[in-house]
Amino acid sequence: MTTLRSLLLASALLLPAGARAADDIRIAVAVPRTGTVATAGDQVVVGAQEAAKAINARGGVDGRRIVLDIEDDACDPRQAISVANRVVGEGITLIDGHTCSAASIAAMPIYAEAGAVMMTPASVSAKLTDTAAAKGWADIFRVYTRDDAQGLLMGAWMAERFKDRPVAFVHDKGTYGKGLADAVRAAFEAHGGKVAFAEGINPGEKDYSAVVGKLRGAGVGAVYYGGYPPEGGLILRQAADQGYHPAFITTSGFSAPEFASIAGAAADGTIFPFPPDFSKRPSAAGALDAFKADGVPADGFTLFSYATIQALAEGVRRAGSTDGAKMAAALRQGPPIDTVIGPLRFDRKGDAEGITYQIDVWKGGKYAPLE
Repeated sequence: MTTLRSLLLASALLLPAGARAADDIRIAVAVPRTGTVATAGDQVVVGAQEAAKAINARGGVDGRRIVLDIEDDACDPRQAISVANRVVGEGITLIDGHTCSAASIAAMPIYAEAGAVMMTPASVSAKLTDTAAAKGWADIFRVYTRDDAQGLLMGAWMAERFKDRPVAFVHDKGTYGKGLADAVRAAFEAHGGKVAFAEGINPGEKDYSAVVGKLRGAGVGAVYYGGYPPEGGLILRQAADQGYHPAFITTSGFSAPEFASIAGAAADGTIFPFPPDFSKRPSAAGALDAFKADGVPADGFTLFSYATIQALAEGVRRAGSTDGAKMAAALRQGPPIDTVIGPLRFDRKGDAEGITYQIDVWKGGKYAPLE
């Protein structure tokens, strides 16, 4: 990841503020560049940069060049609010982000009040677009899928496979982690699953032996973990160190390579949902050639961010303006938008239609569809 981060920093320096033209289309990319989930932020930035580069090489949007403003929210709601205020204060009306659900939810009212279009390529919380729809905020979008969909899939899958094994639910108490744990648990119990106990942890700690001991003492055979890879990886590795190897099921955020680095050999067998590999679709072929030429990977949330920039650019083209309200209306009308992940259309809440999950498994430092 060191090489990737070096490439990102180098490319971020190519367009200093003074080089911007008055008619440039500015898009803020709001992500965690620092903190425990910076890897996901790197993926979003790569996707945005590659998309902007490709669009600009074809003449931009009606002759206007896309320029990115990379913002670091550290996956923290308070910092996300600061980022949002700074972005709208500079008159930017297009946002690729935020990445973490809590950050997106915190920043959303600021963008809505300013009439800016926020389009997240990674936040899963159903609360995001449900709240936007309830408040009549038509300029909030998601190019990903929701945690309630993840909950239905994984809850049913777990209930079928662990009927006779004690199952525990552990989460990091956060919007993302607890939201997913609650959604999966609800579906699990609806399908007849029995919960041994549920436990919240404090993220950022280094020793989770107490919760591992509680799981082991209760004879838990399967654990669902709602949270991010750093803590989940530590829990799994510390369990393995005690000779305890429960089935480990977790969230879509565990597509991050850092999980395998943290958990080591204990990562093998970890189950998580993630959308199908869009890199295998014909719509992604040209973009992937560019990724390869630039020496950057197209994993995790990268292609979702690429599609987000494509959708925002198409919204500007259709509206003939960067005005948020006009763009939001244009994005909800007309034919589907052509993107690297295929044709994209948004429902009345702003959620992308047709994006589903498959179930993946880690093995040998890589993940692939569960057979």
